[in-house]
Amino acid sequence: TASPVGQADHYIERLRVIAASRGLQGQRILLVGDFDTKSSPADLVAFIDRVEQRTGVLPAIYLENSDRLRASLSRATPAQKRRISQCPYWIALYSADDRFETPEDLMNAYGVWNDWAMWQYAGVEWSGRSVPKHYHYGPWKAPAYFGSMDRPLEHNAFNGSVGEMNRFWAKHSWAVQ
Repeated sequence: TASPVGQADHYIERLRVIAASRGLQGQRILLVGDFDTKSSPADLVAFIDRVEQRTGVLPAIYLENSDRLRASLSRATPAQKRRISQCPYWIALYSADDRFETPEDLMNAYGVWNDWAMWQYAGVEWSGRSVPKHYHYGPWKAPAYFGSMDRPLEHNAFNGSVGEMNRFWAKHSWAVQ
């Protein structure tokens, strides 16, 4: 496995290659770190620091919803939590779980953020075939399929108005050079 700094460098370079191959230089791309159960608070901080160093932008943070990652982040140092919380939280809560009825419940379990920016409320389990996983707890319900689509898709919501979303995008995106 590559170091978080190496992963951040690879991420930025890959964005540059994609932008160049599609004529998108100068286009703003939302920067997001996607962390799984193997990630530690130190990994998140190192990735965040390197992305900001290379782009001047703090990425949004998308976290795999796992007991191990929640435990690790809840034990992070105050300095690590402060740094990670500077990045907006993209919450992954797309299946019913008695422990987490709302995004706030899951957010509180991590013990890092006071608010969330985006919520992935429907996802797809890719185990040989696509199986929908969608949030359907209490009054919060999401359909397994969207519109006339014949397969499950990931669904995300922004926590704010259209104007707030535009400001969010401008703040956390990078004009690829």
